[in-house]
Amino acid sequence: MKQWFLTHRYGLTVALVAAMILLPFLGAAPLMDPDEPVYGETAREMLLAGDWLSPRIFGQYWYDKPPLFYWLEMLSYSFPIFSQAFTSAGCSACSMGFSNLPVSGRKKS
Repeated sequence: MKQWFLTHRYGLTVALVAAMILLPFLGAAPLMDPDEPVYGETAREMLLAGDWLSPRIFGQYWYDKPPLFYWLEMLSYSFPIFSQAFTSAGCSACSMGFSNLPVSGRKKS
């Protein structure tokens, strides 16, 4: 165990300093850009209404961006493989699997 700490001391030092700098301020500032959820909600409402020509948010027409942007978002919402639940679950499962490969494939000496 002591040998592991000695061989990884630089990475552990960087991680410790980063944690000391970043963790105390975690959540202190709100989200800076409130526009992104609005664009997603606009595309979702257009998809639910079946109206591909006029963007709307909270029932009001809203022409902030060209419709092509919303059409692309609506297409991504239409395919179940691109839905948020599958994407987030798939990405987290794949990252855990790939991060465990170096550990599980290592020979014990």
